[in-house]
Amino acid sequence: MRPHPATGLVDVDLPAGESILTLTFAETPLRRTLDWVSAVTWAGLVILSLIWIAQRHTQPPRPPLQPHVEVAPLLGVAAVVGLALVARGLLPDWWQVHSPPDRALPAQELRRADFGGQLRLLGIDPAPPVVAPGETLMVVAYWRTLQKLDADYAVFLHLDDPVAGETLATVDQTHPSDIPTSAWATGQYVRNPLRLAVPADAPPIQYALRVGFYDAGTGARLPATGAAPEGEIGRVWVEPRRPPRPPAGPQARFGDSLELLGARPDPSSGTVTFYWRAAAPIQAGTTIFVHLLDGAGQLIAQVDGAPYANRYPLDAWRAGQIVEDRRALAPGGVPLDTLQRIAVGVYRLESGERLPAVDDQGSRLAGDALMLAWP
Repeated sequence: MRPHPATGLVDVDLPAGESILTLTFAETPLRRTLDWVSAVTWAGLVILSLIWIAQRHTQPPRPPLQPHVEVAPLLGVAAVVGLALVARGLLPDWWQVHSPPDRALPAQELRRADFGGQLRLLGIDPAPPVVAPGETLMVVAYWRTLQKLDADYAVFLHLDDPVAGETLATVDQTHPSDIPTSAWATGQYVRNPLRLAVPADAPPIQYALRVGFYDAGTGARLPATGAAPEGEIGRVWVEPRRPPRPPAGPQARFGDSLELLGARPDPSSGTVTFYWRAAAPIQAGTTIFVHLLDGAGQLIAQVDGAPYANRYPLDAWRAGQIVEDRRALAPGGVPLDTLQRIAVGVYRLESGERLPAVDDQGSRLAGDALMLAWP
């Protein structure tokens, strides 16, 4: 029996044919000696305490101002330590948490997803709901094997843009928790911490966290089935440490959920930046319209859609979050020399119906749109 130099696992040479291998954990001589030293020390402390108590009753009372030490607390501590040492020796499994079959009790959230019919996700310790660009988030996955594996699979954690279908960041482990999957014992789970660095230039939107396994040699993934479609285990918002500061200017409220806190037109770049805040969760199928109007109020062009080129749908916004929405106002090279005003509002995609809009005084806005002058 010897440790494997690459993995640290135990290697055992067996003769050809069928063998029965029994692995037993036993105390080392050093550990056994230290247990005896602890027990003898505890017994000696108890004996000395009893002698001290006996002598105390035969001595005259101390002067009132003489400092003294109460022995009762020391006896209590000694008794607790001694009982713990005895219990540890008699009941070695009492200190361990035993999970039921197919569960991992330490997991904060129970999950169930299978990968290729070979590996199963039992639960997770989730990432925090909000992280800043440049920070590192951690997810702990709890896995078990559904059968004895001959192959070694690598595990991954992805930070995915769920709308664009792009992976922004990833962390991979060739051997989850430094244990090859071929060495995983059936009936036991593996605790697998995964740390992922969020790029410093990550757009401040909501992302999906996805996990899975793949063959490190071919790159082929094990298909995910169950309660985690495509291996998704949660969502996370990436937001700057300091929220954007809206400029002073006209404000409006659209429906019951969405507030426009301000806007900053920039003729030099041909853009306008809107500052939105979701006062409450927003209904799916809601989006923003931005209409470019000439002096006569005629439509020149429009740049409708969710912020960040439709990558941040309104129903994915976190309540209370300030969303900085910068838009180019010359789609397809439309000239802006006749642009005079910008109309902005919110509508339902399915019906085209605009959400009722009021200004910061509570007055209904004409056409349920806020008008902004183009400088």
